[in-house]
Amino acid sequence: MSTNRTDLAHATPVVAPPNPSTTVKAFVSVSPFSYAALDEDTAGPSPDETEALLAAHLGQSFSLANSGRHALDLILADLALAPDDVVTIVTTSGSDYVSNCVTSTIERYCRWSMRREPGTRAVIAIHEWGRACERIGDYLGTGVPVIEDCAYAFATRYADGEQVGRRGDYALFSLTKMFPVNFGGVAIAPAGRHLPFAMPDADRAFLLATIGPELARLDEVLCKRRVVWNDLAGRFAALGAPAFFAPVAGEQPSVFMFAHDPTRVPLPELRRRFDAHGIEASVFYGSDAFFVPAHQRIGPRTRALMAAVYAKLLADYARPA
Repeated sequence: MSTNRTDLAHATPVVAPPNPSTTVKAFVSVSPFSYAALDEDTAGPSPDETEALLAAHLGQSFSLANSGRHALDLILADLALAPDDVVTIVTTSGSDYVSNCVTSTIERYCRWSMRREPGTRAVIAIHEWGRACERIGDYLGTGVPVIEDCAYAFATRYADGEQVGRRGDYALFSLTKMFPVNFGGVAIAPAGRHLPFAMPDADRAFLLATIGPELARLDEVLCKRRVVWNDLAGRFAALGAPAFFAPVAGEQPSVFMFAHDPTRVPLPELRRRFDAHGIEASVFYGSDAFFVPAHQRIGPRTRALMAAVYAKLLADYARPA
């Protein structure tokens, strides 16, 4: 492929605009969605063919949902939890960082904890950032339903090669994290369980038609994502910010997470500066780490811009007051 770091060797250098408050911001999201993508004239499979491709990828029957969060809501409702029940959350890294999308949805039904409690009635294993949560094995076969949160892990596999989403009793996926679409999720329940949501026909047709072209060439899309991640890893390592997680077998990264020394620049300021440039990025709370988007639609000049924003901020803080 021609998307490595040498692509820009003979192009106009990419620099961070000197004053982001006076520049037009093009939003760079963790999701590959953009309205421009909706105008692409890309032929793909029919909605019914796409649904069959999705079923083949997931390896089981599924229900379409409005989002990954909506899918979790459907699953928790199916579990009929009582207010004093507990949902135990486990993560790939063991970190206590959990998205508010998960915790606030649980709180609509019951309590949550980062450890097994006497009142634990369900377990959510979160495959963080496209990395499999191997800790799920500690909870399988215990009589407590296990939910696999694959929101950021559409095509991730466990170390043994099995695809995530197939070990738990339930699973959820966020299609907006993987494809250029502005809504859509997947909920999977045990055989014989019916989740009470039927997506309207028009929404279903739009969703499936939009994800179809990239789902049909998923291997190519995943290869592009790896190229993007590798390129960002090289750019940020050159700035003293290596990848926070070492690559592991089976992962399909959804963001580029890098280690950041907060004595160089405070983490909140790092987030503020990226936001000022229209780049969706954030702190991996509880760790000296930060992440930026890393999906198949982030081209070399955008990757160069993200590195330039970081480099300029480091330079600004290193400059004597």
